[in-house]
Amino acid sequence: MRILATLQEPDQGSIRLGDLDVLRQKDEVRKTLGYLPQEFGVYPKASAERLLDHFAILKGIAERQARKEVVEALFRQTNLWEVRKQKLGGYSGGMRQRFGVAVALLGNPGCSSSTSRPPASTRPSASGS
Repeated sequence: MRILATLQEPDQGSIRLGDLDVLRQKDEVRKTLGYLPQEFGVYPKASAERLLDHFAILKGIAERQARKEVVEALFRQTNLWEVRKQKLGGYSGGMRQRFGVAVALLGNPGCSSSTSRPPASTRPSASGS
């Protein structure tokens, strides 16, 4: 997964993600891939809202209004809307994982991957609702 996410170089061989050569087109791969590692660092003193906005800028969502709409939608989608202004240091492990899901979904990636099971609050229920 780390090689596919362009975080590590392979010892040999080649990798394609659709039409993209992962080893030669890393920037394009990063634009299409949302990656959520099992463990990821957060800035405990930053609010979730401010940090997700910052990650949105890094992902290339430069226009303020568009970024605001994307960030708001992701907080609602991950059930973090009510706690978006809290500092990440106060988030539970599951809330941090959902925040990671929101980061991975920034830029509407064509492909997303997680190295762990998604939190219960983001999995579809058995009843389909």
